[in-house]
Amino acid sequence: MLKKELGMRSLKADYALGIYNATDDTLVYGAYIPATIQWQIDHANDPIHPANAEKSNFAIYFPNKFSIIAGELKIWIFSSVVLLLMLAFFIYSILTLLRERRLAEIKEDFINNLTHEFKTPIANIELASEALKKHRVAPGKQNQYFHIIHSENQRLNAQVDRVLQMGTIDKNELHLDLKIINIHELIHKLVENVGMRIHEKTGILNVELNAINPEILADEFHLTNSVYNVLDNAEKYSREHPEISVTTRNEKEGLWISIKDAGIGIKEDFQHYVFDKFFSVPSGDVHNVKGFGLGLNYVKTIIEAHRGKILFQSKLNHGSQFDISLPFR
Repeated sequence: MLKKELGMRSLKADYALGIYNATDDTLVYGAYIPATIQWQIDHANDPIHPANAEKSNFAIYFPNKFSIIAGELKIWIFSSVVLLLMLAFFIYSILTLLRERRLAEIKEDFINNLTHEFKTPIANIELASEALKKHRVAPGKQNQYFHIIHSENQRLNAQVDRVLQMGTIDKNELHLDLKIINIHELIHKLVENVGMRIHEKTGILNVELNAINPEILADEFHLTNSVYNVLDNAEKYSREHPEISVTTRNEKEGLWISIKDAGIGIKEDFQHYVFDKFFSVPSGDVHNVKGFGLGLNYVKTIIEAHRGKILFQSKLNHGSQFDISLPFR
């Protein structure tokens, strides 16, 4: 009867059949039936002679039942895998589109900022040149115009150098010319440059060089540009009267440079992106953003190339602080 029923249902599965004595649970009949439907049908009427058929327990065991069930479900498993792959592809496509949109926005902001940063000094140079060309000016005014032309030209050169520096890094052509340099002497030179602008705004620049050993092995050119970028940002993003402090201290294997300002600070929402390339903190109209968003990305790249690290903390309307760690070697 069992063979017939399984054959009628086309259940192609090996199984073991047993009949047990109801009193002591001993096997009185057993057989292993292979998964051949025709064999089951041909032997459907074979007699079974248990010792005590009136008081017996009947048992059937399918040793491969999990593989059978999996085989029955393979179409569903296949469909589920295909569905998951389609879902993963859809999510990947959405993330790619969002990333492309973000890159397009960054590119547009960069071009706008690039145009603005170049247009302003060019306009100032043009005005000063026109004034010198068309009008007779007093020697004092003449020197003032010459100073404007010279300073704006330096500003243009600095912007071009910044873009070229990042281009060099992008091509993996960064080579550090390592030599022993004195960080305190480097800071003094930078402070003279930035300090003039701060004093013109009646600001305050405090310098506390507390490092006992200020000499490290570094690339003077790139390290100078990196520290200058941080100082320049501190001055640019300060209020009407900047308050900036520069301090150094020694640690076990190197020294720290801390640059702190009491400027406008950065919203917490944007702090995660300050070291990203082309990122500039938005301030309403994009043209009000100063710079290309390359400075801090360049700084981080150079500091890490020196096996150092840069830490950052900021609070909106309370200022920002950058801590640069550099090893002695």
